[in-house]
Amino acid sequence: FYDPLEESVDGLRRRGARLAIATNGGERYIGAVGERLRYAERFDRVFYHGHRGISSKEEMVRVALAELGPGDALFVGDREADAAAARHAGIPFIGCAYGYGEEGELAGAARVVATPEELARLLERVAA
Repeated sequence: FYDPLEESVDGLRRRGARLAIATNGGERYIGAVGERLRYAERFDRVFYHGHRGISSKEEMVRVALAELGPGDALFVGDREADAAAARHAGIPFIGCAYGYGEEGELAGAARVVATPEELARLLERVAA
């Protein structure tokens, strides 16, 4: 969660967007990070490895879409598992080349962004 994105996420929420986060992090890690970054205020749902018995990104996305509605859903991520989850759900994938993923993991992305600032600008345009 990079600084330029905090304002973008908050802006999306103010516009009524329903947001979820899906991460492979565990409960303890996400609890600490989520508290500091105010996930409860910023996201409608927070999914992490093992939460509610869910252990895959595909399942996290499936449950998020079922609970929040598909609307104009898209998935933002930096790993192949993120791209696969988006493909499985039939929603666009925005790949982040600045994350933890390796070259080639973002294959098939609708768009690849190089920086958090570029992602923030893209999200602003999508929400407009």
